[in-house]
Amino acid sequence: MLTVCGIAVVVLLAGSLVLGAAENKEVKSQEPPGTSINTLEVDASDFHFQAKNFDVPAGINTIKYVAVEGSHTLAFAEPQFSYINLAAPGSGKNVIKATFVDGQKYTIYCTIPGHRQSGMEATITVGKAGTTPQAGTATPTSTLPGPTTTTKPSGNSQTDPAAQSANSTGN
Repeated sequence: MLTVCGIAVVVLLAGSLVLGAAENKEVKSQEPPGTSINTLEVDASDFHFQAKNFDVPAGINTIKYVAVEGSHTLAFAEPQFSYINLAAPGSGKNVIKATFVDGQKYTIYCTIPGHRQSGMEATITVGKAGTTPQAGTATPTSTLPGPTTTTKPSGNSQTDPAAQSANSTGN
């Protein structure tokens, strides 16, 4: 009798271990705390974003989503960014922070049916922390130390005006 009970306990323990390992592990993600080092502005219109690729520095980035034309959403294909679901225009959230890892690429897209299939998808390419993102370039330029920047797909990074000091004429 003791042998049968012992075997039953072993079988039950083994079963619980197997079931625990087989359960789906949900990726829990949330907006990171802390200061953003860069702002990525993504403009949406007529089934496309203003660029197919956005270069950003590694670290915490603020994503600002702007609808130039029509109503659109922005989501990530990667599960660690499942908390990101931006909408523009309207009462939906259109600004959020995300932590990007150096050397990684992430896919953003519009979740409205038919928009992604029509080409409303882009890549975010991440460079080393402390670099100024230059849209469309492979090698960002260094800006350490310095103010936060805003990534624009035109290839320009704009320095935060609040962080600028006056020029030699006092302006």
